[in-house]
Amino acid sequence: AVLADGDEFRVGEIRFLFLNPPEALLPGQEFHVSYTSEQQDVENVAASLSPEKMALPAPAAKGEDAADVRAELARLARMFDIGRELASSTDLALVLETVMDGVFENIKASRAAILLKHPSSGELYTTVARTAKGGKQRAHLSISRTVVMEAMNRKEAVLIADTGTLRVGDEHTIRRQGIRSALCVPLMYKGNPMGCIYTDSLDMTRMFNESDLRLVAGIGGMAAVAIVNARLMARVGQEEKLRRELEQKRTGGDGWSTGMGGMAVKE
Repeated sequence: AVLADGDEFRVGEIRFLFLNPPEALLPGQEFHVSYTSEQQDVENVAASLSPEKMALPAPAAKGEDAADVRAELARLARMFDIGRELASSTDLALVLETVMDGVFENIKASRAAILLKHPSSGELYTTVARTAKGGKQRAHLSISRTVVMEAMNRKEAVLIADTGTLRVGDEHTIRRQGIRSALCVPLMYKGNPMGCIYTDSLDMTRMFNESDLRLVAGIGGMAAVAIVNARLMARVGQEEKLRRELEQKRTGGDGWSTGMGGMAVKE
């Protein structure tokens, strides 16, 4: 049987839930995402940001030199540009791609994905995924579910860093996958997470810092609003299409002969 979004089936004592919402079928996407659940992954939380601090610029640090100030101003300018692009986007696919572009252009990520909550089950599903080497094509990510749920449950942007203190053989996703650091930012809307942005770095010479965390958190705040707006616009478009179809039937257009029963099924 062909599975549809939300179908459930059981094999022995194991229940499977198949999630495949329309938003997971964005054009040009070809990726595979797997999840691990090692509790030790959250032992190396290097920094976190509460919701009220996510959108605020970093406070000036004592002794900060001119180069650091210029870099921070450049990031703020880029965030403004991203916000302007998101504000003018009403298509969900374009919104998600704009967010991914903003992440890769500003923090030198190795891999990234945007996960959203399924409207009925509450489970997370992947909408877009990308790698620095493979781009949009054939992206393969192994994401720590523990890190994702830590950020979602705490409603905080979280920075995970491999400080090099982990022993060989320890069950850490970040060590096994060669991840040097990872960021997970919840997409907050009306005080609740509707999904998250996950990104990590495999570069031995490049670890994310609090400035990176603050930048992605800022992008996440704008992304959440843009995603909600894009969904609303899609719903308006669907309702308008249905209205036109019903109006056509009332005025004697094609399909009126199917009767009210068939019309009710369509509605």
